[in-house]
Amino acid sequence: MKNRNSMLIINICLFIFVVIYPIYGGWIEPKEIIKINWGADSNQVGFLAEDTSDNFPQDFMVTSKDYIILWDMVNERIVAFINSGRIKNIIKVEQKIGLIPKLRWGLINNSNLNFILKTGANYRVYNIEGDLKNKFEGVETYIESLTVFSDNSIFVLKGDENKYYRYSLSGQLLKTYDTRPLELGIINRQSTGGGNYETTIEYPDKKWKVNGPCMKYTRDACGILYCVDNAIVIRYDDEGKDVAFVGMPDEKSEETPAPPNLPAGIDSPVNILEQYGSPVLALNGDVYTWKRTPDKYSIIKWVWVDGPECPQYLEVTPTKSSLKFTWQKPTKDADMITGYQLLQSYNICGPFKQTALLKKDQLSYEDRDVKKGETYYYIVKAIRGKDYSGNSNKVCGQLE
Repeated sequence: MKNRNSMLIINICLFIFVVIYPIYGGWIEPKEIIKINWGADSNQVGFLAEDTSDNFPQDFMVTSKDYIILWDMVNERIVAFINSGRIKNIIKVEQKIGLIPKLRWGLINNSNLNFILKTGANYRVYNIEGDLKNKFEGVETYIESLTVFSDNSIFVLKGDENKYYRYSLSGQLLKTYDTRPLELGIINRQSTGGGNYETTIEYPDKKWKVNGPCMKYTRDACGILYCVDNAIVIRYDDEGKDVAFVGMPDEKSEETPAPPNLPAGIDSPVNILEQYGSPVLALNGDVYTWKRTPDKYSIIKWVWVDGPECPQYLEVTPTKSSLKFTWQKPTKDADMITGYQLLQSYNICGPFKQTALLKKDQLSYEDRDVKKGETYYYIVKAIRGKDYSGNSNKVCGQLE
C-alpha cells in the first residue's frame, strides 16, 4: 500500500509535544456524497487510460452554496452537482480545451457569478447555470496559478516574468505586482535545525507562526488558517497551533502478471483498486477529495463539527513490551463526556487511526500492539454523544 504522507515522516522521536489547544472540534468520518459511473452519458464522467497516466476528473471546486463543480476533461464539459450528489447542470465550455488535467479557474464570491475559467489568454466567467456572463483577454499563461480574491478581483501569476496581474471581472487590469501580494498571504520559512521549520504566514489583518513546511496555506470564509498539503489538511488556531487534521486515505493496488519478455528495469503493470486525490478545502472548513475505483468515480466529504473540549496532558511511558498512556479530562463540561478515542499514526502529521475506544472513566491505556524500533505518534479525543473533540497534544514513543 502506498503512503502519500512519506515526506512528512520523522524517523526519530526527540521530544514530546505538550501543548493544550483552546479550540475544539474536528472533522467527522468521511461520506461518499457523489458516486457515479464512468462513461459519456449525462449521468456519467469520462475516463481515458493512457500509457503514462489516466485522464479523468481530478480538478473540482466547492462553492459557498455547497455546489460541487468538476472538470470532466474527457467529455469536455463542466459538471455542477448539488451537495446531495444530484447533478444540477452540465456546462459545455465555449472553446476546445482538450485533456488538460488542471484548468486555471477560481470561484467567485457572489450569488450570481460562480466561477472563472481560463485557458491561455482567454478568460470566461460563468454562472452555475452555465451561462457565459463575460469574456475578456488577459495575460497569457498556461500552467501558472489563478486566484479569485474576496473582492472578486482575479490574481494571475505569470511565472516566466515572476509577476502577478490583478484583473476585475470586467477584464480591466487593476494592478501588477513584482512580488506576491500581501492579500494572497506572504509565506516565509526558516529552518530551526534537525529537519524542523518555522513558517510565518502573513495577511493584511493577521499573522501566524506555525511549525513545519506545507505546500499551501489558505484561509476559510471565517479567516481560519489551514495547511492544505498533498494528502493532509491541518487546521490552526489563532496562535498557530494545529487543533485538528485529516489525512487522505492510502491507495490500494495490485500487481498484474508481467507480460512476456518484459524489458529489464520496467515494472510490472499495476491495477489500481482505489485511488484518492489531493484534498479540497471548502469555504466553511469542510474537506473534500475524489476517489477512483475501476467501476466508479466518487466525491468524499469530511464535515467540520464543533465538539467537546479536547483532553488535557496526554503523556506516554514506554516499557519493554508496551506504551502506556495517561491523560486528564477536559477542563470544561467534563461531566458530559461519554468516552475517549485513542488514535495512532506512523507519521507525525497522520493519518491517525483508532487504536482504542474507551469509556468515560478510563483515563489511561496500554498499547501492546507495537514493535521494537518503530516510532509511533498518538493523540486522544473526547467523545460527547456523536461529537468528537479536536486533538489533544501529540505524543510519540518507542519501546525501551
